Amino acid sequence: MAYLVQSDECNNDATNFWMFTPEGLKLALKRTGWEPKKIKYLGCVDGSSNASDADKDERAFIYCTKRSKTELAV
Repeated sequence: MAYLVQSDECNNDATNFWMFTPEGLKLALKRTGWEPKKIKYLGCVDGSSNASDADKDERAFIYCTKRSKTELAV
């Protein structure tokens, strides 16, 4: 799942458009040919993060590998 943010959300950065759930982000990566290997969440990771409050910011950092053409066919 993804959420289209307002221009004043995401720390008032109008260049941010989408926020993904963890599963939505993994699926988007997989559909574009990447395989998530390791995910690290930083910031507000206690379940109270939101798009509007700078002190409630949560980020996902993902190490991915490129899937082979054989894997992409599956």
